[in-house]
Amino acid sequence: MDSSFSGYDSYDTDNGDDGDNDNETATTTNSAMPTSHIPSTIILANGNTVQVLFGTTSTDHLYADRLVDSRLVTAITNALNIAESNGAYIVSIYIEATTNGTHTNANSNHYRGTAVDISRINGIPLIVQHASKAVKTLQTAFDQLPNIRENFGPYFKHKQTLPWTIGGHENHIHISINQ
Repeated sequence: MDSSFSGYDSYDTDNGDDGDNDNETATTTNSAMPTSHIPSTIILANGNTVQVLFGTTSTDHLYADRLVDSRLVTAITNALNIAESNGAYIVSIYIEATTNGTHTNANSNHYRGTAVDISRINGIPLIVQHASKAVKTLQTAFDQLPNIRENFGPYFKHKQTLPWTIGGHENHIHISINQ
């Protein structure tokens, strides 16, 4: 576990659905939907694998390997398959937040288990690689999925696949799925 992550407060200044709030603690998921853990290894359609590493957030020091909506796991797997088929070389992703962390909006999709923050691809922090080929291809792949609600990151910020104005997200890709 890498606890050196400084949280999102210095980068993620939005007041949107994934906002950070030091007064809220992530504890719940959407009980209406089946939940599961994101696997530590995702096997792609072509047989390649993507290692999934989990971190902790500085706001609550909780580990990100927590139960999430099973549809979110499917979305991550599908996006990784699309990115791979479009030439992205992704062997690992680092998930900083699922239902852990603190967020400015009490209705954050993180608390419902329908959002994830990816802060590294292939071991490289997104704040360093910005809109690299891997970031561009992965964000574009997420936008191709029918149930993606929010896709905020270094390359673009979309809500329901449309451009969206929101601060932050230079250091991670925030993905959420529709309820």
